Parts: sequence; C-alpha cells; structure tokens
Amino acid sequence: MTTLDYPVWLRVDHWLNVLFLTLLLRSGMEILATHPKLYGHDDSKPGTEWARFTRKVMPRDRLYDTLDEEEDYHPVIALPGHAQLGIGRHWHFISVIGWILLGLSYYILLFATGQWHRYWPYSFFGSVRNAYWATALSFGIIGAIIAIHWAATSWSHHSPRSVQRVLGAVTTGARLLLLRPLNSRQNYPQSKISEQHRVNGKPPTSIGFKVMAAHNFVDWRLRVGGLVENPVTLDLAALRSLAEPETQCVMHNCVQGWTSIAEWKGLHLGRLVELVRPLPQAKYICFLSMQDNSTDEPASHGGGQFYEVIDLEFARKPQTLLAYEMNGVPLPIKHGAPLRLRVETQVGFKMTKWINQIEFVEDFAGIGFGTGGWREDRVFYDKDVEI
Repeated sequence: MTTLDYPVWLRVDHWLNVLFLTLLLRSGMEILATHPKLYGHDDSKPGTEWARFTRKVMPRDRLYDTLDEEEDYHPVIALPGHAQLGIGRHWHFISVIGWILLGLSYYILLFATGQWHRYWPYSFFGSVRNAYWATALSFGIIGAIIAIHWAATSWSHHSPRSVQRVLGAVTTGARLLLLRPLNSRQNYPQSKISEQHRVNGKPPTSIGFKVMAAHNFVDWRLRVGGLVENPVTLDLAALRSLAEPETQCVMHNCVQGWTSIAEWKGLHLGRLVELVRPLPQAKYICFLSMQDNSTDEPASHGGGQFYEVIDLEFARKPQTLLAYEMNGVPLPIKHGAPLRLRVETQVGFKMTKWINQIEFVEDFAGIGFGTGGWREDRVFYDKDVEI
C-alpha cells in the first residue's frame, strides 16, 4: 500500500486554518465586549443571562442603555480592542468568509488529490526527515501568524477608515449577494413579546423635545423632502391617516448581539414614498433624528445629530414601518417616540428613532462623513447590515 505524505497544500491549509480561527476568536471577543453577556432565550432580559464577562452594575434609579454596558477589552485579547465594535465586525466577517473559502478548498483538494484515503492524520508533518527543521519551520509560521495579528491590530487603530473601506467592500458584497434578496415575514405570537425590551440609545434632552413630549407631541412635525415631486410636512394625526396601519410582531436584532421581541404598529414606508413620489435620480432615504449625541448619549463615540441612510428599495420590502405604537400603546419615548423606523432585515442601529425629518437623496457622500450613517461615520460600521 502506498504511504501518503502530507502535500504542501494540506500543510498550508492547516496553518491558514489556525490564522483564520485566531482572527475569529479575537474579533469575536471584540463583539462580545460590546455586550458581555450570554442568554439562553430571545428576550435578553437584564438579569437573566447565564454568563457574564463584566463587573459593571447597571443603575436602577435612571435610564441606561446597552452602550453603558459595553466593556473595553485590551488589544491582546480582542481585535482591535478598546471598544471598537465596527472594526471588530469587519475583521470577524472577513475571517468568516476566508475560513469558509478555505474549507471549500480543503474538501475540493482532499478528493482531487486522493488525500481522502487518509481521513485522520497522525502527524501534521507526515514523513519528517529532519525534526529540527520541522520544528523551526513551525515556530516560524507561528511567528508569522502573530505578526499578521499585530499588523491587523495596528492597522485598525491607526487607520480605521481604511479598514472600514477595504474589508467592508468584501463583506458588503457578500451580504448584498446572499442576504439582500431575503424578506422578513416574522410573526411571533404575542406570548413571545419580551417583558423588558432593551433600550439602545438615550432620548433627546433638548428643551424643545421635552416640551413636545409633555404635550403628547401635538406640536411635532415630520418634514419629508429632497428629491421628491411632492414634499410634505405632517403632524402625527396626518401621518396616521395616510393609510391603514400595519402591525408586526418581530425580533429586534441589535448589532451588539442581544435580541428582544416586540409588536410594532405604524405606516408602511412604501405608503409615504407613494405620497411624495421620489424623482428618478433618488436612490437613498436619509432619516434624521432629534437625538444629538453631543449631549444626549455620553457613552457614544462622538457627537452630532444622529442619522441613518437606507437604500430606497427597502421601502418596497415587507415589514418596513414608520412605527408610532409599540406593544399596543403609543411608542414610548425611550424607544423612539413619536416616530421610529423599523427595517426587519437590518440590525437595530439602522432603525432611526425620534425622527423629525426624512430626505430622499441621490448620494450620501455629502451627509455627515459620507459613509451612510452616524454609526458608520463614528464607529466605522458598514452601511448595509443585512441579517
């Protein structure tokens, strides 16, 4: 019987596997740091986690949000470390893609070269003629892997925008190809509604907002304009009267990793699009919030007015709402009153809360830092975050 030695491609695949797995572990630690708790159920109710990796104790006498629970892990543990979830996600998903492609190459070459005859290797070196050289080579490869980790961490800290641009181009392309065609058709029973839906983002603290809230938002106005034939300004009653409301009981998926289930009621975004009639050059919808992170969210990574941009095509997807009710009652202030966006094929940060302005635009390069949203600008997230 022929003795099979380990070919070069197999040895390379094994070491690339080590590289991708370690990148996945370190970037996974960065993702875990942003919400360092694990749950065995969907509602992520505070205090019900089965594992926690934080010593923080949240206050009981004031509103806190999930950003307050975020931890700052050292770069030795996390990639890139120091509470940079956006960059961590880029490294995590690029590593996932690389690891999957590596696995495909492994199985193709396994059968193409006849190595499938040896299903379980006894040695990673096969027939070793010189143990000293084999050991030295192994340490050299391990050193190269450590060097790649160091370079990835250094690049992430010194030029996060280029990491966002380069890695995001690959991961965004994969998401758009595989996930963008999917539609959300969730319909959870009311018995599954979370007892305590987590809060992500603190409400506006301006005097104007507080006065509007004290008067049940009767003075609130929604301005809709930009590249449209029929710009409008609507109060809450006029918005409600545009069409029969839609209701959806869905799971909220936060970029931090926690989930909650709630019932939302509101106007399908497509109805508003039909009313204002976007011009042919309009490609995106920009939602502007009354939240100013310079004063409203001390735990955020920077200041300025919160906004997010989505592609116009989302207005034609099911379960894309401008929500004004939650769980059968008017939308609570902490969850975005008087109006918030729901896009159930995206993670939570894209669903702008405390909306008072909507603009239809051809390009978003001139809005904020030009990356498609406040979190994309400040925390280097991807604009397209399909789930």
